[in-house]
Amino acid sequence: MWLSAPENITRFKAALRANPNLQSIVDQERQLAALKTFNAGLGNMPWPHGALVVSATDDFLTPPREGQALAKSLGESYMELPGGHPSPLEEPERLLRGLMTFLS
Repeated sequence: MWLSAPENITRFKAALRANPNLQSIVDQERQLAALKTFNAGLGNMPWPHGALVVSATDDFLTPPREGQALAKSLGESYMELPGGHPSPLEEPERLLRGLMTFLS
């Protein structure tokens, strides 16, 4: 589990300190609580809809390996953007190209 690795907590705290748009403590607690129960395992099967799982190469909150595992468990497509956790917001053109390819 992500939270059980001390280096993940250290990196997360450093990223929070370096972020110019700090989140509230309540919002951070909500997000960390959600990570405790996240499981990209077989409980997702069968998946009756098409899906494109998008991860970011340097995302340490939801690492690419978790996105790849989710896509594999769903039997669906996977796409990886460069950058960190907010990459879909920072790379909207790349995300759109990937979505258009997936939907075509």
